[in-house]
Amino acid sequence: TPTIEDNKTEEGEVTSVGEFSSSMTGLNSNTLYYVRTYATNTAGTVYGIEVTFSTLPDVPVAITEVASGIGFYTAMLNGTITANDASTIVTFEYGTDENYGTTVNADQSPVTGNSSEGVTCELTGLVPNTIYYYRVVAVNDGGTTYGSELTFKTLSQTPVVTTNAATNIEANTATLNGIVNANDLSTTVTFEYGTDENYGTTVNADQSPVTGILDTDVSADLTGMYPNTTYHFRIVGENDEGIMQGDDQTFTTTKYNQGIIFNELPDKETDDQDFDPGATSSFGLEIIYLSNNSDVASIVNNQIHIVGAGTSEIIATQQGNDTVNAATPVSQMLTVTKATFIEDIDALNFKIYPNPVRDILNVEVLNNKIENINQVSIINLSGKEVYNDKNVNTKKEINVKYLASGIYYIELKIGNKTKRQKFIIE
Repeated sequence: TPTIEDNKTEEGEVTSVGEFSSSMTGLNSNTLYYVRTYATNTAGTVYGIEVTFSTLPDVPVAITEVASGIGFYTAMLNGTITANDASTIVTFEYGTDENYGTTVNADQSPVTGNSSEGVTCELTGLVPNTIYYYRVVAVNDGGTTYGSELTFKTLSQTPVVTTNAATNIEANTATLNGIVNANDLSTTVTFEYGTDENYGTTVNADQSPVTGILDTDVSADLTGMYPNTTYHFRIVGENDEGIMQGDDQTFTTTKYNQGIIFNELPDKETDDQDFDPGATSSFGLEIIYLSNNSDVASIVNNQIHIVGAGTSEIIATQQGNDTVNAATPVSQMLTVTKATFIEDIDALNFKIYPNPVRDILNVEVLNNKIENINQVSIINLSGKEVYNDKNVNTKKEINVKYLASGIYYIELKIGNKTKRQKFIIE
């Protein structure tokens, strides 16, 4: 309990009744004090009720230290704090400019005691190749102290590249695609491509160079490719920190598409000669013909050979090759009428024997008014003529032992008359 023998203030004589105040100086910070009023006159000294108060602590000392452990995306902020015997909240402010923008607590917060203590905070999620501003901040009941401002720069990083699938693939063209993250360094982007994993050809991406910290879609259009060919390709990104190559991918160019031009066929008569149907391929490839009615027309040496009166669908086909797709077949109708001056074809009866045959096939015309045969032909099921003889006797022996076994047609032409029969070679 304080008395006038201890520390005291004197406010002079009082001549009236009322409140008074007294200022105390030279007190220690962060200290509990006991105090009471007193009054003295000639009769003696009296004391008021004792009360207490605590002085505020000194503001903390805050020193910003150099950052450590700096990586592409992380850094350790450091500082030194003297709390001056008061519980002190410690934070770090940081950001990409002097406005900071982000506040994080120090790992050691709150700090107490009266000695210097190191404080830290590990930052994550930073951007590579970026300057950051930061400072330490200490707050206690005595006030707020801001450490000095310092900076650090995150490490630069090679680009991140991803090879994506090719698109817009045609016989001679394709588009190469990929994704690049430049990691905030100007990055040159190219594509390597070729018919094997040695590539051999390099083209710039349309979007090169790429900057910034976001994933960027990139592409390059290729021309002059070979049809029906497999190509390898990959994306390549290069900045000041190095070169990164994407995974290898492949695509195969398409074949060319072709069309067939096949004009309407003229009407024919039974005594007309073989003729070329005249269909053409847009790529100049050979047309192969089919007839769906062999009693009216067959295909001999890729020409239409008229057999008898009637109609037959003539189909033009082209099967394509290594670089050209097969064409869509095109058909035209062939109409054949009987020549007005031809006698009944039944007059051209003939017989063949033996049937089936192994070696010698005998042909005999049954009409004794016919003196000779203008032409004898053997035709296979594909319409190909495999034997032909002209101006022979009405009795003819044909050696067929050299022909493959199967079904054939033998066709006789006498004057303007033509007739055929089927036989089998064993």
